[in-house]
This record gives sequence, structure tokens and C-alpha cells, in this order.
Amino acid sequence: MKFYEVQGMVLRRKKINARDCYLSILTREMGRIEVFAGGANVPRSPLNKGASPFVFGKFSLSGRGNYRLQHVEVIDGFYYLREDMERFLAASLVSRSLMAMLPEGEANRPLYELSVNTVAVFHKYPQLIVQATVYFLYGAARATGIEPAGPECMACGQSGYVFDVGEGGFLCEDHAPAGQRLSEEELEIFRQLSTLGLVDFLNEKHAPQPLAHVRALLGEYWHRQWNLDINSIQKELDQFR
Repeated sequence: MKFYEVQGMVLRRKKINARDCYLSILTREMGRIEVFAGGANVPRSPLNKGASPFVFGKFSLSGRGNYRLQHVEVIDGFYYLREDMERFLAASLVSRSLMAMLPEGEANRPLYELSVNTVAVFHKYPQLIVQATVYFLYGAARATGIEPAGPECMACGQSGYVFDVGEGGFLCEDHAPAGQRLSEEELEIFRQLSTLGLVDFLNEKHAPQPLAHVRALLGEYWHRQWNLDINSIQKELDQFR
């Protein structure tokens, strides 16, 4: 029997029966994996503390392909995510996005780090949920190699003012058959997304309306790329604002 130790975050818990469950875990070393957690539903089980959604820790596994959870060392339980509906829905957007976009067993270190750091922001700084969500949507597309082209025009290299979801990026008005024209504030947000790290982006000041429009455009982009209705999930989240 082969043994592994991985660092990761639980994305989803699927109950099998009163005792057992399957966990979808985003790991640094092995990507997204499915793990059988025998007895983890039992409150007194040593595995129970590490079998909740968004628990971040070190997971000891056995098996080859069909993994079984042997031990969990919790690094951060992200407790407040499960106690506050707004934070929980924001973190759920991340987990549902990863389940849709990331094939099982495909490691992606930049996407892993972005996802864990984003959930940590939701947990500690709920006032930054919108900004962190926008950065996650853009950064996850970049980490998987389908970052929107721009912000220069894809056709001529001039400043792009139209974001065309169908074309996959920015076009100037002369080359844009469709798409939505961006304000200067929205264009600046896209520039920041393409050049800044998460912390630096969160430290910038963004007006609510331009940020919400960029979020909606990225939601449309995600829907086209992964057939995931991000904007519907966002509407659920907005009900708690």
C-alpha cells in the first residue's frame, strides 16, 4: 500500500452513510482529488475535524488512485466561513468554480495558492469579498492559460475599450463588432488585474459600480469558457449585502 502526505483544502463533502463520506480536496501536490473518509461523519472520529468544507491542512492518504484518508493535521479550519452565510457563499463560489474548471488529478500550483489565499481573505476580511472574488475570477483564468487577451486591442495593439466575451478579450472600437464598452475606471481595474498580485489589488481603491460591472463581465467570460453560471451564484451572494 502506498502512502502520501499532501497539503490541501477541502472543497466538498459528500455523505455516503451515517459514518462515511467522500471529500473533494484541492491539493498542492496532486491537484483536485477524491478521498474516502471512513468514519469521518462520526463526531468522535479523529478524522471529523478535517472533513468539513474549507478546512485547510495536511492530509495523510493511502491507496493508489482510490485514496483513503488516514490522518488530518488542521492548519486552519476557517471556522467563520461556516458561521456566516455571506462568507460561506463566497467560498462556495471558489469551490464550485474549481470543481467545474480543474480536471481531477491535474496539479496547478498557482491556482492552488490563489484559491487558498482567496478563501483566507473571505474568512478574515469579509469587507473585501467583492474585490477578492473579482481577482479570483481573473486569476483563475490566467492560472489555467485562458486569461482574457488585453487590455490592448487584439487586432491592432491600440488601447482596447471594449471587452468582447465572444472574442475572448479586448478590442478597440474600430475592431469591435460586439462587446461592452468599458469606462476608464473599469479599464483600469482590468489593467490592475493583469499586473498586480492579490494583496496589491486589494489595497487599491475601487468604486463599487465599476467593480461590479467587471465582475459581471468576468462571470460571462467564465460561463462561455466553463459553462458555469457565476453571475447566478453572485446574485445569491448579493442578497446578503
